[in-house]
Amino acid sequence: MSTTYELKAQARDVFGKGNARRARKDGLIPAVVYSKGDAAESIFVKDNEWAILMNNDSVENLTLIIGDVKKNVVIKEVQQNFLKGYVVHIDFMEVK
Repeated sequence: MSTTYELKAQARDVFGKGNARRARKDGLIPAVVYSKGDAAESIFVKDNEWAILMNNDSVENLTLIIGDVKKNVVIKEVQQNFLKGYVVHIDFMEVK
């Protein structure tokens, strides 16, 4: 039996290396949701919520809550700083 996990996210309106660094310092991880036929959506995910989610054995079903919209996604890629161990960026793929 698979469990569906929910993760809250917020829309991202600032871009660039400096803005991403400031966001990470504030506890936000830059992420992108890719969807077939639609434009990619840039978001932020809270790093403490992401850490709690990753402590589970396996995450098969994940629901992103972006404002009032819920999207079923799978984790495509997680980029980490291998020296310091923090998450740099996350890519999600929407499942329709």
